[in-house]
Amino acid sequence: MILPMARLRTVSQVTQLQIDEEDVLHGFVDVECGSHVEVRSNSRCRIAFRTAARWFSGVRIYGFPRAIEFGHDGGDYIRPLERHRTSTYRLSYRFILHPETRPGTYQWPLELTLGGDFDEAALRAA
Repeated sequence: MILPMARLRTVSQVTQLQIDEEDVLHGFVDVECGSHVEVRSNSRCRIAFRTAARWFSGVRIYGFPRAIEFGHDGGDYIRPLERHRTSTYRLSYRFILHPETRPGTYQWPLELTLGGDFDEAALRAA
């Protein structure tokens, strides 16, 4: 019997981002290749994004096989069982700014975690 395993390695990660007046006027800020991560797994797994920041109201993440989008509650990407055990993702982000956000330097707002266990029934219901 092969036990399921999953590992997340951060190759690089932006630690701060600059929001300028133009970003505020447009209502969003883009971060190209903000995260470069490697996932090694022999089963499906969940990459969870969590935040406590309130300067953005939503985020769209590019770099997975499909874009994902979520708000303050955070979000997940379910990595399917893939032929190759290791996948590398270079993630870019579009943060939708909260209307009261001001120009300035902000700490990176997202924390990434990896889990191998998830409720498949809840996934089918979504």
